[in-house]
Amino acid sequence: MQHCLLRHKNALKDLDLYDIWDNLLDSGTAKTVFYDGSVNSHHEFKDYMRQDGNQMFAAYFNGKPAGVVWLNDIRRGNARVHGAYFKETWGRKGEELPRSIMLGRHTMATLLREFPFDVLYGTIPVWNRTAIKFSERCGAMPVGVVPHGAWMADRNESVDAMMLATTRESTEDAWTKY
Repeated sequence: MQHCLLRHKNALKDLDLYDIWDNLLDSGTAKTVFYDGSVNSHHEFKDYMRQDGNQMFAAYFNGKPAGVVWLNDIRRGNARVHGAYFKETWGRKGEELPRSIMLGRHTMATLLREFPFDVLYGTIPVWNRTAIKFSERCGAMPVGVVPHGAWMADRNESVDAMMLATTRESTEDAWTKY
């Protein structure tokens, strides 16, 4: 039986956070996720995730680390969501439902069920079609393009970003739509 689990940052040791960062590096997603240049090392990752304004959850699949999701800009009824899943969960070409999609759907549904949020929202640089498509398959709905909505540290410029929103209804629809 497959098992998905989310562990809050308060249940994680610093070494667990370092391991998550190392998995992001190994998956080649660390710079893509932190495109604004805000996090560049495992110490910066740990310090960032430990900030009061970030509610971070590590995703586990069958007992093994599988990804990370965090919320910030938390307001009444909504929060900004960020995340990444590790390469081992991405699936293989032709696979019907990669673990990362299953984990993403489970994570969004859990966060929307367990916390008083009506919507989780986020932005992704428009050039990152893979992340946008992944988010859509997990239940996010495109809202529109935010001109210059993402700061790209490596380019030293802002680029357009797709804003996406996830609701309880959209996560339920994702199970039948894709």
